[in-house]
Amino acid sequence: MKINMPVTDKEVTLNDTDFIVSKTDLKGSIVQVNSYFLEISGFTKEELIGKNHNIVRHPDMPPAAFDDMWTTIKAGKPWSGIVKNRCKNGDHYWVSANVTPVRENGEIAGYLSVRTKPDAKAKDKADALYKAINAGKVTLESIKPPKVVRLLRSINIKTWMGIYAVGVMGLLAIFSYLGYRQIAPGVLMALLGGISVSLAISAYIFNRYIESPVEQSVKTLAQLANGQFADWIRVDRGDEFGTVLQYLKSAQISLGYETYESQVASYRMQRIMAALDQVHANVMLTDPDHKILYMNNAMQQLMAKIAGQSLTAGTQSIDVDEAIRKSRDLFDSNPAFKQFLGGGIQEAKVLETQVGACHVRVKANPVRTPDGVSLGAVLEWEDCFQEVVVEKEVERIINAALAGDLSQRLDTADMQGFFKYFSDSMNKMITIFGDVIDDTIKTMSSLSTGDLNQKIE
Repeated sequence: MKINMPVTDKEVTLNDTDFIVSKTDLKGSIVQVNSYFLEISGFTKEELIGKNHNIVRHPDMPPAAFDDMWTTIKAGKPWSGIVKNRCKNGDHYWVSANVTPVRENGEIAGYLSVRTKPDAKAKDKADALYKAINAGKVTLESIKPPKVVRLLRSINIKTWMGIYAVGVMGLLAIFSYLGYRQIAPGVLMALLGGISVSLAISAYIFNRYIESPVEQSVKTLAQLANGQFADWIRVDRGDEFGTVLQYLKSAQISLGYETYESQVASYRMQRIMAALDQVHANVMLTDPDHKILYMNNAMQQLMAKIAGQSLTAGTQSIDVDEAIRKSRDLFDSNPAFKQFLGGGIQEAKVLETQVGACHVRVKANPVRTPDGVSLGAVLEWEDCFQEVVVEKEVERIINAALAGDLSQRLDTADMQGFFKYFSDSMNKMITIFGDVIDDTIKTMSSLSTGDLNQKIE
């Protein structure tokens, strides 16, 4: 057995609600881990992927525990146990481990392991057991139920009912035989005792093989319906109901993992969207069919400025749900957008176009999964209104200046920020040019009449 060293006495405690999740192939090599696994173990993703899962095995864990796990899961059954794992730096953490086979096309393709924080009493009991096993005082086999108990638990319902039917038929045959003669008191007592035993067996079979597993299944299904996955099913039987419970536990482990990962992803997305709502950039997310999935606050404000579009509810506000519902109207009604988005966003692209009364610049970048599957695009919009206005105004006054007219000025009434500063400076420069030319003309005119007292300021 691989012995991972060094180790420390420091214990890392898991959060009550978080799951440690990993997937392995048939040989136990890790193919996937979640972020909480990395946080607790201290390993990086690169250090874990492709490595055997025993990389986190603690030296205190007896080999027999893992032998039992592999025997169980290779037989296609889920396995549960309290396990002590080792962090990269030598610290340790206890988990309630639940491992289930993952099937593809009916064949086992790997194993899913979901670990949660164990009960304190269960952890202490497991710790004492592992110390006793490592000291040679007990074996894992010796603490299991006796073989006769395990055999009885493995007998299926049909066999039990057959045994019961044979017993009842035997009693009926004895009654029929003795019906022709006087029944001795001792024989009568024996028959009554047999009937009592038969009834007791019936009650045991019903409770053990029908009522109890049905109640456990109903309880587990109710927990799954309510999103509770940490109360792991205990499977200690090998009959038909045991098989049902095994598959139900596998579903509990898989659904618990998927639900937990969905909650983590949802929380992460909420944080991202909350952050995007605070930035000044106008951000829009679209799916592969160019339907709007999300607009941050700045983007909503920009959309409210776009006049003449069915997306807008007015000039000051916008109904976001209505905008998203009619998002194709924005793109399909604009030939420039239609051409820009045609074929999807495969690489970074930039478009400048007119939307309503606004001139916009749109920077689009593709969004893909790690496997390269398209998820849509992120579009960053820029309101180019002031930029376009300044360009046109500068072009107008330059043309006027070239024609000798220095009386024209840039209109800065609707400008802000840099564009207002630039335009004000341009107006001042034209004024200075005009003053210089006026002074020059005035001075040259005085010189032409012999007046040498005029000066250019």
